[in-house]
Amino acid sequence: MKTKATGTIVPSDDELLASVRRRIAGVEPLIPSPGAWSAATAGAGAPVRSVVRSRVGFVGLAPLVLVAALVVVAVGYGLGSKTWGGAGSDDNMTTLTYKLEAVNGQPPVSTGLEVTVRILRDRLTSAGVPNFSVTSGAFDTVVVKVPAGVDLSGVEKVIGQTGHIEFILLPRADYGTADTAGTKPVPAVGATIDPGLQAQFTGADLDPAKTAAVSDTINSGFWKIVFGFSNTKASELEAWSGAHVNEYFAIVLDGKVLSAPYIKSAIAGGSGEISGSYTEAGANDLAAVLEGGSLPYPLVLESVLGPGETATPSSSPSLPQIVAPSAQTSTDIPSSGRTLGNADAPVTLDFWGDYQCTVCGSFATDTERQLIVNYVRTGKLKIAYHDFIVIDNNNGGHDSENAADAARIAADQGKFWIFSDFLWANQQNELAGEFSRDRLIEIARLSGLDVAAFTADLDAGKHLAEVRAESAAGQTAGYIGVPTILINGQQNYPGTALLRYDTISAAIDQALAAPSTSAAPSPPSTSAAPSTVASAGPSPTPAATVAGPAQIASPRPSL
Repeated sequence: MKTKATGTIVPSDDELLASVRRRIAGVEPLIPSPGAWSAATAGAGAPVRSVVRSRVGFVGLAPLVLVAALVVVAVGYGLGSKTWGGAGSDDNMTTLTYKLEAVNGQPPVSTGLEVTVRILRDRLTSAGVPNFSVTSGAFDTVVVKVPAGVDLSGVEKVIGQTGHIEFILLPRADYGTADTAGTKPVPAVGATIDPGLQAQFTGADLDPAKTAAVSDTINSGFWKIVFGFSNTKASELEAWSGAHVNEYFAIVLDGKVLSAPYIKSAIAGGSGEISGSYTEAGANDLAAVLEGGSLPYPLVLESVLGPGETATPSSSPSLPQIVAPSAQTSTDIPSSGRTLGNADAPVTLDFWGDYQCTVCGSFATDTERQLIVNYVRTGKLKIAYHDFIVIDNNNGGHDSENAADAARIAADQGKFWIFSDFLWANQQNELAGEFSRDRLIEIARLSGLDVAAFTADLDAGKHLAEVRAESAAGQTAGYIGVPTILINGQQNYPGTALLRYDTISAAIDQALAAPSTSAAPSPPSTSAAPSTVASAGPSPTPAATVAGPAQIASPRPSL
């Protein structure tokens, strides 16, 4: 301390400097990263901090004025829009604008907006998206910019999920146990969970450091997501699971069932896995969502603008232009309407699907492709497609049945399979307008249809009644979701494995080896369901099972 001539005690220069440093330290976290920063110059995901340094000499307090000005500028800038990443010019970027939705009637608040920006930044970083930016716009708007070459469907999946994960016990009085059937069926993958059931654990109980996407060594060619609970919750999980052996529980993401396994024994260690038909990209996307945590508010995509585009008023979000499928069904394979393959093929695979269902899309673009090469082309198998509208019932739209109507119109012109290829390739995560009239007409043009005739039939809803009737027949038959796959009218393996090529090919081989096989596909009628039908459920998420290391077993089909 120093004493003035008047006897007043004042701080020394060193004390003043220490005080200034303390104030600057409190401001530093609010200072945004420089616009020129990129992951190339620092570790991915590393915190970025701008440090203000100043030296105070013995000439008085004048330098503090400059420091104070810097602090004011830093605070003012930091409390404005929050931007993360090293995004470049808009001329080279695609811009996605999201709006935060109210929760329980309560509008978003600024702190929730800041949390949203942070979580989205963590998700995109974990997913490996390069050179992105996340900016808070108005109090309820977030703007995400990614380089033009980035896969938008993957980005939208990472961003669009609220990420609220729950672990919910299914009461044995209603759902039974692994040994005894209950009065209610165990929820299928993708089904909406009963809102009256309470969660025993949530995503907040997970340890993000224990979440990762890894190759599935059991299901060759697929990936899975491993996760772990925090140390405190791991002991609670062990005690809870030990008290509910043989009972079912559901693992739920944003209200949709990821899996409903039963507890085989007390789950020690607090770890588990989500496995099934995940691709590497799909597993990484879900892992990124789980690592980043749950968003405080659901997000709704309002617009997508390509490089150089400007926003135009619209009642529905802009969507990317139609892209060609990475692979197309060969035109030299015999086909008739919605059936592909020789009419006298000894085995029939019936595919009941919904063009908005991304699980169906995964089956059509992966497993079905392999089946066409190895079985359809060789005359052993024919594939028949059936409409089973599920997603429209979930989101209140009409894109699914309009796409199904359009595909039947394409079949009238002998172009069903190429048109379907385009539909699967242009799914937009169940967004409104993904199969709007304009987009369906553009798909018709790219598929080589007579566009004028197609448009007239589409506007007339030529086959809508047939689409609805066939979908109703699927419900009457007892099918519980999409996709539903039948081999010669039945299926003798768990629905959780239905997308795997090795499982389906084994069922086809078994049917081929049977003493007698039926060549006719099961008709879309109101007849009773086969006793062994299985399905993956109405889900925008890949079919999945969850199993902890040697403690949790997959559920038995409840059909």
